[in-house]
Amino acid sequence: MLWVPSKARCPRQGPCRRLPVPPALPPGDPVLRVAAVASGWARPPHRLLLRLLEPTAGRIVFDGEVLTDLSRAELQKRRARTQIVFQDPFASLNSRRSVGAILGEPLLIHRQAPLQSRQQRVADHFALVGLPAEAATRYPHEFSGGQRQPIAIARALALSPDFIVCDEAVSSLDVSVQAQIIALLKDLQRDLGLTYLFISHNLAVVRHISNRLAVMDAGRIVEIGETDAVFARPRHPYTRLLIASLPVEHPSLRRPRGVQADEATEDAVGARGCAFAARCPHADRICRAKRPPLRHVAEGWSVACHHAETTG
Repeated sequence: MLWVPSKARCPRQGPCRRLPVPPALPPGDPVLRVAAVASGWARPPHRLLLRLLEPTAGRIVFDGEVLTDLSRAELQKRRARTQIVFQDPFASLNSRRSVGAILGEPLLIHRQAPLQSRQQRVADHFALVGLPAEAATRYPHEFSGGQRQPIAIARALALSPDFIVCDEAVSSLDVSVQAQIIALLKDLQRDLGLTYLFISHNLAVVRHISNRLAVMDAGRIVEIGETDAVFARPRHPYTRLLIASLPVEHPSLRRPRGVQADEATEDAVGARGCAFAARCPHADRICRAKRPPLRHVAEGWSVACHHAETTG
């Protein structure tokens, strides 16, 4: 179980940009977070979860253990259980090392396999992601983007983690390759019981890979619930805007937006009221005066909107 209090913050980003993650991520539950394309605040929080950045307040609890209280040496021992797949498979792999050495390095650092069995472990993880064992002798530049991302996934799996952050893991790939990577991630989640925090701006990808969805606007979670339920009846106006923006098979199937997507301003983030009030057709005096808390509106469903019950 991964639990992060809402007051945990990114360094140098101030209190208005609190860590926007669900209060708890149950094991085997691929939780998904979606952020506005222009917001740029989707990525720093996951670095807090892995303690690549140090929080200024709050706690990070993983499987009953407070990660923020661990020393550097203690944290090093726990890192095997939490891994990350980065967005760019061209930048995240060391071009000077063979991919076999890249996959073997985590095993060497954490002393999980002696030299004699390390090569077999590397070959096993290549097989998990559908790559031949002989690929271990090749270098990253010899692979296409669609082949590099499975290598990055195999590296994340090398230490048999419980929790993996996928930071825009398919955004740099073409559509056909995206489908292959999504299918691979779903198969691995099913077979290995993994929990994903999958960060994406692509709602089409979102709908296929996760059973829970958290939508973020202006650095804060505004809606979280079961993916199918949120897509069928979004309660927050920003969620409705995002879903209405999705391409459809026929113009008659389009949903009304009701909101202009280009009216957001940076000033809204620091406002006392709802950051979405300037764009929301349902905004009233309370929306502009008081920031809505993320509150429970149905079983497993929370929304940060004063009017979620009447407008959703």
